[in-house]
Parts: sequence; C-alpha cells; structure tokens
Amino acid sequence: MLVCHQVFPSSRSGDLSLSQETPPSARLQRVLLVDDEDALRVLLELAVRDIGGLDTLACATCREAREQVAVFQPDLLVVDVQLPDGDGLDLVDALTAGATPPGPPAVLLTARPDAIADRAARMGSVAGVLAKPFDPMTLSQTLDQLWRDWSASRHA
Repeated sequence: MLVCHQVFPSSRSGDLSLSQETPPSARLQRVLLVDDEDALRVLLELAVRDIGGLDTLACATCREAREQVAVFQPDLLVVDVQLPDGDGLDLVDALTAGATPPGPPAVLLTARPDAIADRAARMGSVAGVLAKPFDPMTLSQTLDQLWRDWSASRHA
C-alpha cells in the first residue's frame, strides 16, 4: 500500500494538478532532493523530473546538499530524515534558518512520520512530511500543493 501522509493539515482544497495558467513565479519549478538510498533517490528524481516536469538536483548527503543549495537555488527541498552524515531536520534548519532572503521550504521523507511530527511542526520551514513509501505518480502534485500551501501561509 502506498501512503502519502501530510502532517500539517492544509487549509486549501481542490485540484492538485500543476496549473499551466499559474504564473511561472507562483509555480514550483526547482526541487533539491536529498536521500542516501540510491534506488529511492533515482525514483524521486524520475517522479519529480520525468513525471512532474520539474527541474531537479539529487544529492546523497548533507554535505552535498549544503554545497549545491546556493548554486541550484531550489524552490523546495525534499529531504530524507536519516542521512549518513547527519539528521535531515538539522540539515533543513541549517539551510533555511536565518537565511536572507528566507531559504526554501522543505518536505521531509520518513518511514516514521509520527516520530518527527512534533519537531517538524515547530520548524517554520517545513511544509510537510511524506511517509515512505509514496506514490511516484502523484509525488510532484503533492509537493506542488504542499509548496503552495506553505507559500500561501507565509503571505497571508
């Protein structure tokens, strides 16, 4: 069974499709993926780039992500919670906290969303938490909706 779990309830509802009528600046375009599992990283990249049509850059470690975030300038971070060289939540905090302008929001990937829900909810830069396994066919739509909801909450 494939599960998608959003820890933070959305106040918006409706179509999750990526709208062609939405101005480019108001659409999710660039996603930095961080996961140490080769097969999952490839699946994430295929789901987001090939199925979702978004620009992606995939990293396997916290170090790689820190090196690439300023160069790639993502709209959204998708970060595994357990990485070989650090904690995904700490990575998100390091990449987004205190940044001027504010860093991109993050979606956390984990097999145990309940274990990180409280900590993630206190982080203003976390747009949501997705449970593994996820549906690769709808992943880009889910990420886009989480990104839109997070962006709308920051401009409300």
